[in-house]
Amino acid sequence: MNSMPFISLIFQGIPEQIALTVLAFTIANAKMKWPKIVTIGTCLAIAAYLVRKLPVPFGLHTIILIILLFLFLVFWAKGDIAISFLGSTLGFLILIGYELVCVSTLIKIFNIDPDTLMTNLIPRILIFEPQVILLFLTAFLLEKYRKRGFIGKHESF
Repeated sequence: MNSMPFISLIFQGIPEQIALTVLAFTIANAKMKWPKIVTIGTCLAIAAYLVRKLPVPFGLHTIILIILLFLFLVFWAKGDIAISFLGSTLGFLILIGYELVCVSTLIKIFNIDPDTLMTNLIPRILIFEPQVILLFLTAFLLEKYRKRGFIGKHESF
């Protein structure tokens, strides 16, 4: 069980899942409307929060979230099945990559004990925020290159 404090859900989980949703929608070339993005991101964060409360293996919440995001892309955003699968899976892989790089780098820079991240909420929330910014930046740059014609309209990457 990998429990997340409620305050972390608000300041870490929801922003991260909104950013991930933006990136997945961008990769899948799905039409974005902010109310829909915020709703999906919030639902994903709450789902992660609830699954982490259960006695399930670490990482199961990620698999569940990939499936949920895929379903949101297909049924709510009316996305193509293959591209929606790619968008949800690739979005999470990018998130995991950014998380590994950002967290390990910031822990070393600020000399923070990894156990502190589990017990002290302020460092925990702050250490995980750069990846949220990187997710939004990646989505922005991907969309910018798509509009300039560097990436085809229906190509993923």
